[in-house]
Amino acid sequence: LSLSLSLSLSLSLSLSFSPFVSLSLVLMGLPTMPLEANATKSLRFGILLAGHASEYVRKQYNGVASIFQQLLGEPNETWDIFSVIDSEFPCEEALDGYDGFIITGSRHDAHGSEPWVLKLCDLIQIMYAKKKKLLGICFGHQVNI
Repeated sequence: LSLSLSLSLSLSLSLSFSPFVSLSLVLMGLPTMPLEANATKSLRFGILLAGHASEYVRKQYNGVASIFQQLLGEPNETWDIFSVIDSEFPCEEALDGYDGFIITGSRHDAHGSEPWVLKLCDLIQIMYAKKKKLLGICFGHQVNI
């Protein structure tokens, strides 16, 4: 006597970083049901690089910014990259043109007194005042507090 039982269960969760967060769950082949539909307008995001990528990350993923673009990006979006660790910041006047920002991780002290960290903290305060969406990763979260 031989008994074979096969159960196939697939679970997929996708979250898109946009003003209209789309959260969908696929369970056992059921279609995705977004909680809120994305607008058709083109979205623009900024990635604030707070560190330099290792040689491995540069070779394997083409840098940290590429990782975020691949994970979170949608076809109708524009992603601008600012190397804040090298004092490359978006100007205050341009902030209104962005839907949100990601602040990456860094090996530097989020509460330190390096000029670029202090300037980043000032920029974050301006972003809060403008009600910009911010996603902080590790250092980016700590400096965001």
